Amino acid sequence: MGKPSCWRTIFTSLLMLAATTVAAPAQTFTSLVSFDGADGVNPMYAPLAQGRDRNFYGTTRGAGGNTGTVFKVTAEGKLTTLAFLAAQPYSGLVLATNGSFYGATALGGAHDWGTIFKINPITRELTTVYSFCAQTNCSDGAFPIFGLVQASNRKFYGTTPNAPAVGNPGTIFEITPAGKFTTLHTFNETDAGPSGPLIQASNGNLYGTAGGPYGTVFEITPTGKFKTLHIFKGADGAAPSMGLLQASDGNFYGTTQQGGANNSCPFGCGTVFRMKPKGALKTIYNFCSQANCTDGSDPISGLVQASDGNFYGVSGGGAHNRGTVFKITAAGKLTGCIPMPRNPRLTCPFSSNSFVTRFTVDAGIAMAMPRASPEVFRPTTCPCAFTSALPEKPI
Repeated sequence: MGKPSCWRTIFTSLLMLAATTVAAPAQTFTSLVSFDGADGVNPMYAPLAQGRDRNFYGTTRGAGGNTGTVFKVTAEGKLTTLAFLAAQPYSGLVLATNGSFYGATALGGAHDWGTIFKINPITRELTTVYSFCAQTNCSDGAFPIFGLVQASNRKFYGTTPNAPAVGNPGTIFEITPAGKFTTLHTFNETDAGPSGPLIQASNGNLYGTAGGPYGTVFEITPTGKFKTLHIFKGADGAAPSMGLLQASDGNFYGTTQQGGANNSCPFGCGTVFRMKPKGALKTIYNFCSQANCTDGSDPISGLVQASDGNFYGVSGGGAHNRGTVFKITAAGKLTGCIPMPRNPRLTCPFSSNSFVTRFTVDAGIAMAMPRASPEVFRPTTCPCAFTSALPEKPI
C-alpha cells in the first residue's frame, strides 16, 4: 500500500459521542483561516498549542521568501504572524512554564542542522536557544523533527532521528529553558534512532519508540538511564510511529504502521497495542481483520483517549481505501470506522481538552482532489473526539 506524501489540510473536528457505531453524519464546520502563502503554507506536522491568553499558536512550513512562520489565531479566526523562521519546522510549539513557546526547526541555525528556538508571544522576540551539530562529529544530533516535551523539572526533552549524512544514529537530549544542552543517550544501529516524540509518564520517566528491524519501545530517566522495554518482532507489530499515550489505567497504548497477524498489506497491516509500564506488551487489535479491510490498515498516527475512556485514531485503507477514523476500547473492540475520501495521517490533542486536531493528506489522488490552500477549522459545538466532515466520495 502506498504511503501518502503530500499534506494538504488541518482539521479540528468534534463528534457527539454515542454508545452505538457512528454512521458518519455530516457535521458543521467553520473555516477560521485560509493561508494565502504570504502568511504561511502547509501547517503540516504541527498541532496547535493553546496559550495563556486562550489563543492558539502554531507553525507553518513556508511564507513568501521565508521557510516557516510562527502564528497566533484567535477562536474567532483572527490570524497574526508572530515571526518568520529561517528554516522549516516539522513539529509544533510547547508552551513553557515561563510563558514563552519553544519549538524546533529541522535545518538552519549556526551549523545548518536544526535549531531549538523560543518566542515570546507578547513581544514576538524570537531567540535561537540551541543550534545542532555544535559538538564534534555532530554528537549532539541533527535534524530535530519530533518536537519537545517540557517535563515536571521544567527542562525540555526531545529526540533527533538517525542522520547518516552527519554520521549520527539518533539521540535523546535534555535542554534547559536557557539553552544548556545535554545528550542523554545516543542510539546504535540496532536501535536505529527514534521514530516519534517523547512523553513523560506519571512515574516521571520518559517513553518513546525507535526504529530497528521492526521497532522498539524504550524508557529513559531524566538523568539518562536508558532501557529498551520491548522489541517488536513483526508478528506483534512493526514500525511504531508517533509515540505513545499513557492512558487513565496507567498503561501505554500505541500503534504500529506495519506487522501484525494480517498480511493483506505488503509488510503487514498494522496493530494497536497495550504495554504495561515494565514492558509487557499485548497486541489488542490487528488491522485488516474485517472483510476487504473496511476496518483500515497502516495506522501512521498515534491515539488519543477521550472522556468516554475509549481511544480514537485514524488509519489508511478502509471501505474506499482512503482511510478511516476509528474507536477502540482498552479491551481491543474496534468500532465506528468512518470511511474517508483522503488518507488521514496523524492525530494529536490541543492543549485544551475540548479540541482535537486531525491531519489529512492527499493520498496519491491529486487529480481528484482540489488544490485549496490549507485551512484551520473550528467546530460549532464542543463535546470532543472525531468526526468525518468530508464526503465519502472523492470531490
